[in-house]
Amino acid sequence: MSRNLHKPISDMKRDGEWPIPWTSAAGLVPEIEKLGPNITGCEIGISFGFNLIYFLDNLPNISKVHAIDPFSPYDDGPVGFITEEMIDKVKQCFLTNIEEYKTKVNFINLTSDEATKEIEDDSLDYIFIDGNHNYEFVKKDINNYYDKVKTGGIFAGHDYGWGEGLPVQRAVGEFFSEKDIDHNRLRFCANDTWFIIK
Repeated sequence: MSRNLHKPISDMKRDGEWPIPWTSAAGLVPEIEKLGPNITGCEIGISFGFNLIYFLDNLPNISKVHAIDPFSPYDDGPVGFITEEMIDKVKQCFLTNIEEYKTKVNFINLTSDEATKEIEDDSLDYIFIDGNHNYEFVKKDINNYYDKVKTGGIFAGHDYGWGEGLPVQRAVGEFFSEKDIDHNRLRFCANDTWFIIK
């Protein structure tokens, strides 16, 4: 498989290189499938759009996805600093990748903090949090978006075991304790994805 991540998904499909086996939330597909028709979802942290397109390719019951990403330079911990030049290339690839599904994708080019006003409480059937993985950002995203998900919906995120000090795990654990959510409700699927049914 090509490791050129800037290659459009349409070219990967043509060349037999799609889907990418490590697509972040692939394991959530059967869970989202159970949610019924006309699903509204949300992803925080879009990057090239691999996860977003994988969902749309495999879940015809998704009618709309809010795709939140400021596409601005940031420090991604062990990954290093993502420069403006790098992030501009990623954004252009993302815009190419969503062309096939542009009627279903509501691209919100804001930080997740700024985007909260764009999404109503109890309006989402699922959310997948995969933005800045540093503790304070994960904790803020979890706090900001939990109420956006309907009861019975899927509240999920990526990289539970990622990074020194396990910042995602720490943020999720603290949130569960603060909200008095039973930690035994936490479930896991492929590629280090965590989720609960709200």
